[in-house]
Amino acid sequence: MFRHEGSKMRWTFAAFMGHFILAVASLEETTRSGASGWTGKLLVVPMDGSHWTGVKAVAEEMGRRGHQVLVVIPEVSVRLGPGKHFTTRTFPVPYGQEELDELQARNAEASRKLPFLERIPTRISNMKRFVKFQTTTAESLLFNQELVDYLRKQNFDAVLTSPAVPTGAILAYNLSLPAVYMLRGLPCRLDSIATACPDPPSYVPRFFTKSTDRMSFGERVVNVLVSCLEPVLCKLSYWTVENMASRFLQRDVSLADILRTGAIWLMRFDFTLEFPKPLMPNMVLVAGINCGVKNPLTKNHDEKSGWTGKLLVVPMDGSHWTGVKAVAEEMGRKGHMVIVLIPEVSMRLGPGKHYITKMFPVSYSRDFFDQVMADYSNLVTTSPGSLLETVVSKVDQVKKLFKVFASTGESLFKNQELIDFIREQNFDAVLTDPVLPIGAVLAYNLSVPAVYMLRGMPVWS
Repeated sequence: MFRHEGSKMRWTFAAFMGHFILAVASLEETTRSGASGWTGKLLVVPMDGSHWTGVKAVAEEMGRRGHQVLVVIPEVSVRLGPGKHFTTRTFPVPYGQEELDELQARNAEASRKLPFLERIPTRISNMKRFVKFQTTTAESLLFNQELVDYLRKQNFDAVLTSPAVPTGAILAYNLSLPAVYMLRGLPCRLDSIATACPDPPSYVPRFFTKSTDRMSFGERVVNVLVSCLEPVLCKLSYWTVENMASRFLQRDVSLADILRTGAIWLMRFDFTLEFPKPLMPNMVLVAGINCGVKNPLTKNHDEKSGWTGKLLVVPMDGSHWTGVKAVAEEMGRKGHMVIVLIPEVSMRLGPGKHYITKMFPVSYSRDFFDQVMADYSNLVTTSPGSLLETVVSKVDQVKKLFKVFASTGESLFKNQELIDFIREQNFDAVLTDPVLPIGAVLAYNLSVPAVYMLRGMPVWS
């Protein structure tokens, strides 16, 4: 039986790899890594095809920083090949280039649009062919005793691989090395199972369904049914892989057991274009690693472009003003015209260095406003009595506070002279806090795009 504890240095190296991805373009981090004097040894077992793009980028960067990187690849492949900052070691496989090209053609044919009921069996069939092909490749590596013995003697610190084809994961498991996985996702929720990550079918859409995270009742029913079929799909797709792993490790083992030993999961997506779902602490989002590297914009790009816009700011009083003011100041500093609407009586609102303020009168006095705020502050810091009394008091005070805010909004909306002035300015956007939707209502009335800055919103019925 193999031990999988690993040395402290190996796990540190694996953790470094995960965090390095987040700063891959940082010159400061590059200098610091090179100046530390310590270098590690990284074994890369890539998956052929598009998966190689991101893995190659990491292998190149790690090699450029002085680490020893060895990439193990088959003699016949679609995209795998040598690089500038890493070394490669090839191993023979029992198929030729023609068989590989035929498999690629079948996958391309299966990508055409099909009805839902045809799409599932077609993809299952193609996945089985694909897994059989990848299993042959994996067997050629794992049962190449000379190569495995060579890799064992190198004393690598970590293994970087794609777990979609778990050859590298099995090898890392056998060598007792921390595994760093780079992936977009795994079939049958294997990534969630291996990391014990919550993945409720009522919330997270399943593969093949093409649903969003906002499903109707019928879509949720379909999603649950698909999730019930996933274990069967995994068994059909990966039983040859599990059989091969058991033969290689000389004991029964499941694919989930192997994947559970992964140290870090580098997920090639983020929630900009992905539906939200739970993540575990060792899952790191590295979206964009496959994107081309472009020259960054200059710091004074806005000034050099010659274009300036007009921004109307309708802030909410109190702590909400802090962030909005910072944005208003920065936009004004960059040359944009910024006008901030504030009532004559307020708690924190006021003038700034890089924006213009436009005041409007309100129907309440400074003394009344200060008293309302003092009562609210006292209620927050003290308890009037029982739980029921506290709730009633807080509800009553919040109503008074929002009555003041509503009065502020009415004072603005009924000030026709000010509204006409604002309309004549032809603003490009309105920056506001939607918790108090005065700015949102004004933007809606002016047909101007609204930019919201907020921590969260209460639930509205």
